[in-house]
This record gives sequence, structure tokens and C-alpha cells, in this order.
Amino acid sequence: MQKSALLLPVLLACSSLTVMAGATIAPGLPGLLSHFVDYPNSDYLTKLILTVPGLAIAITAPLAGWLADRFGRRVLLRGGVAIYIVAGSAGLWVDDLTLLLVSRFVLGIAVGFIMVCSIALLTDHFQGSERNRVMGIQS
Repeated sequence: MQKSALLLPVLLACSSLTVMAGATIAPGLPGLLSHFVDYPNSDYLTKLILTVPGLAIAITAPLAGWLADRFGRRVLLRGGVAIYIVAGSAGLWVDDLTLLLVSRFVLGIAVGFIMVCSIALLTDHFQGSERNRVMGIQS
């Protein structure tokens, strides 16, 4: 099978999105707390902004494998990236803590899709020692 020169960089970039979903929001939590200080239970709820995607990932990842087999890994990866863009940018246009938490849950769903599909595509397209090398880079 002929591999595109962009295949590995694109899949590695997609893999990095899974880490960035949490890493990019963590430094902003104090600012979010001060912004939503008048919101009931804001101290508790702003901490959930960081953890809610993990719950969605845990729920979504097992289902993502089945969906990827049924509809195609690339289709699900593209859909996951599209959802990631919308849900990940929600902080730009959402000014309600509840909606922000919902968007973070949806972001976790997208991360579950991306995580499963990027690894599956890497293992589909690389074999033997090359696969070991690529998986090492990816991790």
C-alpha cells in the first residue's frame, strides 16, 4: 500500500490533540474561576472543566472502535477533528459555565474518536519495526 508523505505527520498531529485538550485549559482555570465567581458552585464546577473530558473519553473510546470499524477510521477521525474544533473553541463564544461544561464533554467525545482512530490508522499503515518506531514517536 502506497503511503502519503503527509500520513505520519497528520496522524501524529491528531494524536497530539488528545493531550492538548487538557493541557491548554489547565493554566486558565484560575481565570475561569474569577470570571464565574458569582456562578453557584463555581469553585467545584470550574475544576470539572478539566476532568469532564476524561469521563467522555472513557465512555466514548470503546464505542469509537466499533464505529471506526463500521464507518471507516478516516471518516470517524475527520468527524472527531471537526467536533474537536467546534467544542474546543466553545470558550470563545460560550459565556455560561454549564454550556462550557457541556462543550468540554463533547470535546472529550471528539478526543475519544481521535485517539482510537489515529492509533488504529497508524497500526493499519505501518508494519514491523517501522510500526514500533512510529508508535514510539506517537507515544
